[in-house]
Amino acid sequence: MSMRKIATVLDTGSASLYVYVKDLNLLHALMLDTALEEVEDSPDLPAVERVKAILRSCLTVLLDRRGLAGIAAVTMPRGTGSMRLNELLLDGLLDAGVRPEPKPRTNVPTSRPSRAWPSCISCSSPGPDPAVSTGPCTA
Repeated sequence: MSMRKIATVLDTGSASLYVYVKDLNLLHALMLDTALEEVEDSPDLPAVERVKAILRSCLTVLLDRRGLAGIAAVTMPRGTGSMRLNELLLDGLLDAGVRPEPKPRTNVPTSRPSRAWPSCISCSSPGPDPAVSTGPCTA
């Protein structure tokens, strides 16, 4: 699919489409997001069954539209439809007892390295070398 083919189907010029979207990738992302708004929630089901129902609904939405599943494989949706889908799935997983694992602590330094002073406010020079100076820039 190209912007030119879409414009032809819409009986307009491709330049007209660029008024609304900057490129084909953004158009795909918006199309996908609009379709994902149709994913159905089943809040009355038990948590695990609810997640399965949401995923089945998502699959149905993608496969019922020719080409949309292929677009979904290579496109990150942008907008309220994808955000809603993420929230539904995360809520369902939390209700099902899935808990996020804590991030492992990394070896983060507790103090800032003192290799160089920040830039001088007065003259924008890099500042004095702390190895040879004990005070602020005097420029």
